[in-house]
Amino acid sequence: MRRDNRRWTWAGRVAFLLLVAGLATYLFVVGLERADKIASGVGAVLALLALGLPYLLSERKPATTLRVFKTGKATAGRDGLAVSGLLTPADPPDGDVVVNETGDAYATDGGHAVSGLARDQCRTEK
Repeated sequence: MRRDNRRWTWAGRVAFLLLVAGLATYLFVVGLERADKIASGVGAVLALLALGLPYLLSERKPATTLRVFKTGKATAGRDGLAVSGLLTPADPPDGDVVVNETGDAYATDGGHAVSGLARDQCRTEK
């Protein structure tokens, strides 16, 4: 379990215990008859909120897995870039990247060659 997930789990447990303690205190102070009437209204509002909540919250993009394998030979000439594998943006999307069995990469005359994974920032401006 990831560390931040544990924190959220404990925060949820504490919030639940506070909610139960608050409800018990409320029922004791107000009385069961009046609490029943109020609970009916609150329950209806919460039920509608629970139905609409998925539409109100933003949708999270699923993580993408990029898989690249058995790429061929790449050759770069003057000031060029040869990538035998995968060239990603400088800030790649979330998710796993798997690069296996990449081919040979060659560069001449000031070019750049990468066999495997390369980020777009490896390009040089002249």
